[in-house]
Amino acid sequence: MEIQGNMKKLDGKFIIKGKITQTKRTKIYFGCHIDNQRDDLYIKIFKNKEIKKNVFFSLTEKNVKLNNENIIKIYEGGIGDVQSLDNITNDNYYIIEEVAINGSLFDYIFYLEKGYNEEISRKIFLQILSGLKYYNENDLFINRIKYDNILIDKDYKIKISDIILDNLTPSKNIPSARNIDLASILFALVSGKDIKDKVISKKNLDLFWKGVNQNLCIDFSQNFINLFNALISNEFSPDKKKLIENSEYYNNIMKHPWFNNYTINDIISNNNNCYIDVIKELDSRQNLVNPKREEEMTHNQIHENYNDAVEINLDCNRVFRSFNDDDNENKYFDDKNKCVPFYQTNKNSFNQIIINGNIDKVNFMNNLVASYEKNNVNDNCKYLVKTDDNKLKFIVIIETLNQVDDEDEDKCFKISLSKVNENKHILNIYKLFGEKSYYMSFYKNLLNKIKEIIK
Repeated sequence: MEIQGNMKKLDGKFIIKGKITQTKRTKIYFGCHIDNQRDDLYIKIFKNKEIKKNVFFSLTEKNVKLNNENIIKIYEGGIGDVQSLDNITNDNYYIIEEVAINGSLFDYIFYLEKGYNEEISRKIFLQILSGLKYYNENDLFINRIKYDNILIDKDYKIKISDIILDNLTPSKNIPSARNIDLASILFALVSGKDIKDKVISKKNLDLFWKGVNQNLCIDFSQNFINLFNALISNEFSPDKKKLIENSEYYNNIMKHPWFNNYTINDIISNNNNCYIDVIKELDSRQNLVNPKREEEMTHNQIHENYNDAVEINLDCNRVFRSFNDDDNENKYFDDKNKCVPFYQTNKNSFNQIIINGNIDKVNFMNNLVASYEKNNVNDNCKYLVKTDDNKLKFIVIIETLNQVDDEDEDKCFKISLSKVNENKHILNIYKLFGEKSYYMSFYKNLLNKIKEIIK
């Protein structure tokens, strides 16, 4: 198969068809084996700055041997060249995985802002625990159980992914992160809400449930509440310091009364008769979720392909998970003194401006700041440019403040400039506070300023 258009060849064996998503450490693509173009694969390419070669190959070899209904199958891994029509990059660490064709489980929740009933949530959560338990039994441990890593295959079975990357860069605070993630996942399954991480800790559970009762019209069972609280309090491990290595940890969770009405062995052995209601629910939601996914993918593709100097996407809003870090309890309350322990999409938004062209990043940001200072002669705004490795952050404070520092960023727009390659940069814009009308006005003015600067 010859390389065409935006296609790339990996290690002489795989064809990269198109990018799915990108993080700071990973690029994820759809692709296929060069000799078998019909079967789609996930191709994940890692930044290799922090990866030790012997650790990578040891983990890959171990994962290739694993086989479980609730984990993503890894076929192989290696280090190879990525070849495009006009460029070759060397020494790319990659793994090849099976495709979970129905995507992320939490797309079916967060796109619709709707959780499942406890019966369906129970069966989904047991599959998640089953996959994690299998990894644990094979001496592989997940530090952060992220929403994006819980996938759905063609048969609507739940699959856990990204175990290799997680073990290449282990967390220093494994027990704490482990339980917060499990509790967040459990709660989101039923409520449809993503919890603020700093809200859920053993010492402020009363405050958390106060906010839940004020904001959600959901009748949680007492066993569900008890399980959530027990996960937060690390009650399922006799040795909390070695929580992640405790072989009985997941078994202990599965013994909780919330699961008592179900035959756990049938569920974790993927007896299809147990999952008829789950399959029907996921199938019905798919018809609602797919158009939203396609819309977002279209926006992303537009950004990839635009030849204009600057383009802006006003519609692709996401949650920017940030809130006031003050120690007082009022940080969990809205303007009406109502406790809100969830991420709020109506107040926090994220967007991108794509800049195609070779620019001097420092001069660009300095000119952007100078432009704001020229057009805002009063003291209603303050500015700060911070350098952070290969990124520059431009912070716009929309209140009169005597000092601009990290503690004052709760009412501001934050802009970071990232370099993709010599001819492409991305401005990430985070709205941390402000009305939507002000946000859109700021956006449009920002776009005009950028066009003036790069002429």
